[in-house]
Amino acid sequence: MSDKNFMNMCLDLAQRAWGNVSPNPYVGSVIVKDGEIISSGYHRGPGLAHAELDAINNAKVSVKGSTLYCNLEPCCHTNKRTPPCAQRIVKEGIKRVVICNLDPNPHVAGKGVQILKDAGIEVETGILKEKGLVLNEVFFKHIQEESPFVHLKWAQTLDGKIAAKDSTSKWITSDRSRALVHRERISHDAILVGASTLRVDNPSLTAREDGNVVKRIKRIVVASKDDFDHDLKFFSDDYKDDSILALPEGQTSNSDVETIFCKTTAHGKVDLNDLLAKLYEKEIYSIYVEGGQGILTQFLKQKLFDRVSVFMAPKIVGEGASPLGYIGINSMKEALCLENPKVELLGDNIYITSRGSKCSLD
Repeated sequence: MSDKNFMNMCLDLAQRAWGNVSPNPYVGSVIVKDGEIISSGYHRGPGLAHAELDAINNAKVSVKGSTLYCNLEPCCHTNKRTPPCAQRIVKEGIKRVVICNLDPNPHVAGKGVQILKDAGIEVETGILKEKGLVLNEVFFKHIQEESPFVHLKWAQTLDGKIAAKDSTSKWITSDRSRALVHRERISHDAILVGASTLRVDNPSLTAREDGNVVKRIKRIVVASKDDFDHDLKFFSDDYKDDSILALPEGQTSNSDVETIFCKTTAHGKVDLNDLLAKLYEKEIYSIYVEGGQGILTQFLKQKLFDRVSVFMAPKIVGEGASPLGYIGINSMKEALCLENPKVELLGDNIYITSRGSKCSLD
């Protein structure tokens, strides 16, 4: 098997901890000796063993002289809850290390690789680099830009509507599509919607599998004022302690949920840049924005997004609500460019996900 094959195994192993590692990265590790896999491991969550040490500790035979594969550079710093990996790799006598991505954390950032090289260990980097970047896109955004990763998502009909004329939207897409939505929710720290979505849909905004909540994540509603019925699930259900209401400065709220007061735009709305900064301070590093039209439009218009995912069903409703309003674009040459699109058939539904390109976000 090739280095790429073993690295793919690392990436697959890393995803066993889906939704459980924030603010850490997804990391898997495989140890190979004489062409045979002798151990493997992955990082399960904050405070638990890193993937490399998990693999070393799982080995039933000596790892001396072996090759260790991992999709992120082994750490080398000690100001954390877990011991450093690079030093342990040296101690165990591993002769070769193959890495997907260097760690952007300034405490590591090439230092782990240098420790290995200084010990005479052969090191290769950049194997399946792009796949690794996608897997850990939230972590890289958090470390490099100190801002939440923003993932915009909507479901639409074939003719581009997110609701029918009577405002109904349940359900546009299939059970299979909605299951994937919940998998994506699980991988984020928070779900965010606008005031209209809360009023019309009264959504649960929870991450579920087979109808059961599997992870508690923050639920954020952005509004210009608190004129809601506080019997809505957001304010009253068993998960109301996870709710955050974002309002412009100068407004008041009589609800029991946590409220963030943000800088106000010229139009009396929440300043999204200020909101993102405040959420980051609360250690919310990834946000799944699910609509409706107003909030999606504002994030796109201000280019405050990192990924866009669209679920499309073979249905036509004609008149109805569109996912977006005016985002400041008047000609096709001004269109926002997305990159590295992935298209997947989910039964008779189509799933498209793509990163925002640097040319779009500059």
